[in-house]
Amino acid sequence: MLKENIKTIRKSKGLSQQELAVKLNVVRQTISKWEQGLSVPDSDNLHREKSQEKEFYIGFLSQCS
Repeated sequence: MLKENIKTIRKSKGLSQQELAVKLNVVRQTISKWEQGLSVPDSDNLHREKSQEKEFYIGFLSQCS
């Protein structure tokens, strides 16, 4: 399930929720909601990201699938 995958991959990369949030240009509460299954990553975020952040975002989420 997506929520478990996000948490597992985040932890495997040694990232806190705050560190992942900074890398994805979202607030920490967003990461928490994803991991609790209260919301899911929004593809609209991709349109706002800088290319380096976008690459990380796409790479991270592709591992979660």
